[in-house]
Amino acid sequence: MDKNRIENIESITEYYTRLTDEASNISKAEIITSGPLTEEMLKKINMSIEGLTSRKIKPEVREDKSLIGGIVVKIGDLVLDGSVKTQLEGLKESFKRGE
Repeated sequence: MDKNRIENIESITEYYTRLTDEASNISKAEIITSGPLTEEMLKKINMSIEGLTSRKIKPEVREDKSLIGGIVVKIGDLVLDGSVKTQLEGLKESFKRGE
């Protein structure tokens, strides 16, 4: 505070949170849904992601009405897209190719 750096406290806190999460084998997962999740659904999603990544998950859930249905999970560079929108786009491409 003496050196007028108090405005940096948020970024410093975020940095140390990332370091402690990494040391504790915890990953942040952004879970994007088309609608609200129940507590039970979130628990099942967490268990699935933890099984896939072998890490504890700290979920951040947000809604995106453009998804139609399903979920998208982002963990660092890994994107797991189980949205209806993406499935429909894949189906559309398959029809275009004549599959």
